[in-house]
Amino acid sequence: MICHVILYEAALLLTCLLGDFLPSTVSGNHGNLWRALIDSLTHGGVAFFSWAVLVQARNIRGFWESLICGLLGMAIDSDHFIAARSLSLQAALSLRSRPFLHSSTLTLALCVLLFLTGHALNKGWIKLLSVMCFLAWTSHHVRDGSRRGLWFPPLGSTPAIPYSIYVTVTCLMPLVMMFLLQTCHVDFISLTAHRQLVKEARLNNILPV
Repeated sequence: MICHVILYEAALLLTCLLGDFLPSTVSGNHGNLWRALIDSLTHGGVAFFSWAVLVQARNIRGFWESLICGLLGMAIDSDHFIAARSLSLQAALSLRSRPFLHSSTLTLALCVLLFLTGHALNKGWIKLLSVMCFLAWTSHHVRDGSRRGLWFPPLGSTPAIPYSIYVTVTCLMPLVMMFLLQTCHVDFISLTAHRQLVKEARLNNILPV
């Protein structure tokens, strides 16, 4: 169990460092495309390994959950194209302000609403999804925050997060969440809980039978 956590934490740290170094090595006519691709994959990798740490992924279900978390971490950047009203990468990169899904106020509110909905309906899979969204979206915002700070409308933005703090927060966040979830007896790790969540999802036509 500890070995899995150490392995995923090391992969998480390496993803942060490589993802922030590689864009500086890219140049040429397609530089913007490659930098955007590397940036998006890094966001996805950070979310992927963060969830793997949280659930201490040891089987195929843990892998798929981590993959979903990674996709959620990448999906936020779709708001660049929505705000630009164009599929053009240049238009998406030329916005004068941050698009709506980069608002930490909005994403935190959505996660809380999702969790409360799951609690009210007594649906474990919705509560799990809320935690997954929180980890994916917050890790994305923290990484972006190392360049522009965190955005909390209508209050404004924080100063840019120092790089060492960004890396430290990113690596510690899944560990802290693991501790809090276990302390609050919210078990997303045990096989019994996984089976119950999958059963609920299938009954609600979320997953195929």
